[in-house]
Amino acid sequence: MKSFIMPIKSPGLLPLLMLLLLSLIVACTSRPSAGAEQGDYRVVRDMLGREVKVPQHSTRIVGLGAGAVRLLVYLEASERLSGIEEMERRPGRPYWHAQKHLRALPQVGPSHGGDPELLAHNAPDLLVFSNASRQQAERLQQLTKIPVVVLTPGDLLQGREQFNQAIALLADVLGKQERGDRLLSFIDQQIGELQALAAGQAAGEIPSVYLGGVSFRGARGLSSTLPQYEAFTWLGLKQPAAVLAQKDPSRSNRVLSIDPEQLLVWQPDYLFIDAAGLHLSQEDLRPEAPLPQLLAAFADDRVHTLMPHNFYATNYENLLINAWFTASVIFPERLSQGDFEQRRAEIYRFFLGTDVSEDLLQIYPAWQKLKH
Repeated sequence: MKSFIMPIKSPGLLPLLMLLLLSLIVACTSRPSAGAEQGDYRVVRDMLGREVKVPQHSTRIVGLGAGAVRLLVYLEASERLSGIEEMERRPGRPYWHAQKHLRALPQVGPSHGGDPELLAHNAPDLLVFSNASRQQAERLQQLTKIPVVVLTPGDLLQGREQFNQAIALLADVLGKQERGDRLLSFIDQQIGELQALAAGQAAGEIPSVYLGGVSFRGARGLSSTLPQYEAFTWLGLKQPAAVLAQKDPSRSNRVLSIDPEQLLVWQPDYLFIDAAGLHLSQEDLRPEAPLPQLLAAFADDRVHTLMPHNFYATNYENLLINAWFTASVIFPERLSQGDFEQRRAEIYRFFLGTDVSEDLLQIYPAWQKLKH
């Protein structure tokens, strides 16, 4: 019997056929979401300027991309999550420890966008996608038939306006405007109190600081740093690494790598090491290595660890807590260890609903003076 299956002669047809097949699979496996059943929609404009038709009352949400789930937790909407990316199953981020029900949620694919077929099967009524491109968002919305709202969260320095916009947009979409306002006010209050605590320093008395071991797509060693670190900036401290971004201020909040010998030139008064990168920094921290012998920070016993702030985007609560710890180290007469611990608990409870300090300290040797 002759076969009637014709060979594919054009290699360009194969990707097209695969895309068509995926679309058919998604269409067959998807089921109406709660929002679709209600037929109750409105149009919002996301941070890419896209007009997106979203349910008035979303009850099943998936956060995609770095930081999306975190913001949903901040806005007290984690109970609406119906699935999580593979990355969200890894411990170490404060919200993962605070919201233990996240661990039982079904997986909807890999990090930075999930899997269209798994998302369609999960059937949320809304996808919140952090830092997606227009092309990614449109393609995912087309394949899943689920509205995709894109956030570009920015940061708490040069990108603060973006951060505020992201919180306001997501709070509006979720019907959590009051919580969104309280969140932004709380952050402003914390930063204002940090600035007030550090105020009044004479120019010649302001110490210099360096942050090493900053994570970026995984843990990194002592040479990994930020030209400008929010926790240090709020306290008005000198940051020698800021020269790395003088020609391009947009690089001030990006992780960069230096030659460790540059520290011998800068001679920071205090050295802080991100606890996630501490194990990779050990070679440079050996007593017989050049840095411990030649840096005054070691001789003066001014080397400390901080809680990782960068793990699948920024843990903003850890930024604030690290700032208070730094203040307790540099201004011990103004902020005691007990005061710091109270601040730490207050911040975790506000952002996450519970204090996760002990859980995190079982993973990371943070907020400690480094023995050498």
